[in-house]
Amino acid sequence: ELRLIPEEWTTQIGHLGMLDILLRMRELGWWSGKAVIVVRPALIANAIFFKLFEGQGKVLALGETVSERVGEELLSLQRWYGLNFNAFRLPDGRVVPWQDAGAIAIQQWEREGRGHPLRDNYDRTAGTANVVAGLYDELRSRYGMKSDDWYVCLHTRDAAHYLEFMGTGQTHRNAPIETLLDAIRLITSRGGWVVKLGGPNSPKLPPMERTIDYATSEFRSDLMDVHLIRHAKAFIGTTSGLTNVAVSFGVPCAVVNAITTDAQLWNSNVRFALKPVRLADGAMLTQRQLTSTPWRWRVFDAAVLGRNGAHPENNSAEDILRTVDEVLAIADGRIAEFDAGHDAERLLARWRRTLELPYYYGTSRPSLGFLARHEKEFLVDAIEQG
Repeated sequence: ELRLIPEEWTTQIGHLGMLDILLRMRELGWWSGKAVIVVRPALIANAIFFKLFEGQGKVLALGETVSERVGEELLSLQRWYGLNFNAFRLPDGRVVPWQDAGAIAIQQWEREGRGHPLRDNYDRTAGTANVVAGLYDELRSRYGMKSDDWYVCLHTRDAAHYLEFMGTGQTHRNAPIETLLDAIRLITSRGGWVVKLGGPNSPKLPPMERTIDYATSEFRSDLMDVHLIRHAKAFIGTTSGLTNVAVSFGVPCAVVNAITTDAQLWNSNVRFALKPVRLADGAMLTQRQLTSTPWRWRVFDAAVLGRNGAHPENNSAEDILRTVDEVLAIADGRIAEFDAGHDAERLLARWRRTLELPYYYGTSRPSLGFLARHEKEFLVDAIEQG
């Protein structure tokens, strides 16, 4: 019955979002047993978000609830009793990359009409605490946000957080904040606010009306990060950890400047725009290429892409604007009306035909604006691909 969940699931906030899906898999009957979550408290990415898993497994904190010696002995049993995020055996016996299994689980979860467990836990516990309400009121008062004003959270991935060097590792997942300015103006022109999340060294927002550079403010904390995401009307992010928090809470998400080697754990409230990946001759890699061997694996690393003559481009301001506009339609409950005027049925049918793996993006889909703009280059099926 022992199922060890090692510390790697808790050391990055995106991994905590993956842990949410792992535990949902147990609810679906995909695995069974008693989960023992082994953590080093100082390395937990966001302690407030992690507390939402209370009751779903036994938490052993090295140096606190158990000794380092006992913890290390438990961790040595991972190969026999551990659950990792490298591979997973599906109920039908197939073994797939863990992210593939997670994307398939999202599809079953939504088919069965299940909700958002972590959001419910937050609302029952931390979300009603006086301390967070007081901090949130102080933040709004400082910047002039009224009690009935709505806002959108914004996060861009940048090199400062991991001290990355351009052209290596995961730097191709970064994008300049300037590509988002038109989308910010769209939100503020409709009466909303934009709250920028991230690290204290993240690129600053230029002076703009109804915007809050929370990431560089004294209000920044684990508690406020989670609270702001939970109560946002929508979230604008990329393929990085904070997006996983918003997805876990069911917040409508615009995932832009996205690039991924993995299947994604995105639900039906997510719309995305991928970074176009172009070869030396200017040709854009197609959706089928990006979800199949060998290009699926090459996009993991910026240097590997470069050695194979490929270069990712940032999304245009138009791609991002259209994606955000569609997500606001989801948040406002008018997505059916939005789809009706955008050739949605034809574009989405063609996109689905070009997916090598039908579950690759969970139950999410590209924004219609992104598909329309890149249709001729991006939506090439197997016959056209030759």
